[in-house]
Amino acid sequence: MPALNSPQDVLAHELKAIDSAERQLSRALPRIMKKLSSDQLREMLEKRLEQGATLMEEIDGVLEELEAPKARPRNAAAEGLIAQATDLLEEAQ
Repeated sequence: MPALNSPQDVLAHELKAIDSAERQLSRALPRIMKKLSSDQLREMLEKRLEQGATLMEEIDGVLEELEAPKARPRNAAAEGLIAQATDLLEEAQ
C-alpha cells in the first residue's frame, strides 16, 4: 500500500477502493441478471448499474483533480461479496 501522507492521499486511496468495487460489480451484475427470473429485480439491478456508471465517472473526475495515479488495485472485499452472491444465486436455482 502506498504511503498515505495527507488527507488527499487518504481520500484518493478510499476513492480507488470504491471505484474498484464498482468496476467489479459492473462486470458481475450483467452475468447475475441473466440468471434471474424476476423482471422487477432485473430492472432494479439495471438501475443500480446505471448509478454505478455515474459514480465511476464522478470518482474518475475527483481522482483526476487530485492528480492521483491511475492504478486501482482490486477490492478484495467486493470480490468476496460478489463471489458469495453468485454462489447463493446458483444454490437457489
